[in-house]
Amino acid sequence: SFSVNYTISVESNTQWKLSSSATWVTCSISSGAGNSDLSFSILDNPGDPRACVLELVDNVSSLRKEIRIEQNGKNGPDFGAGTFA
Repeated sequence: SFSVNYTISVESNTQWKLSSSATWVTCSISSGAGNSDLSFSILDNPGDPRACVLELVDNVSSLRKEIRIEQNGKNGPDFGAGTFA
C-alpha cells in the first residue's frame, strides 16, 4: 500500500503526549519532552473521504492542541492528499 509522510514541529517546555484512534495514521513517537519533530505516515485511502483528529496534550497543564487530518478517497470529493488544520 502507498503512504505519504509529513513532519510537524512541536515546541514545548514540558512533557507531552499524542493520541489518535485512527489506524491509517501513524506517528514516529507518541510522547516526549520539550521540542520535537513528529513524523507522520498516512496510508493511501481506497474508499470514501475520511478525517481524524490527533490530540497533543501537555502533561503538566493539560493544554490540548488538535491536529485534524482530512484525506480524499477514491469514492468521493477531493479534499486534498492530506490536509492539516
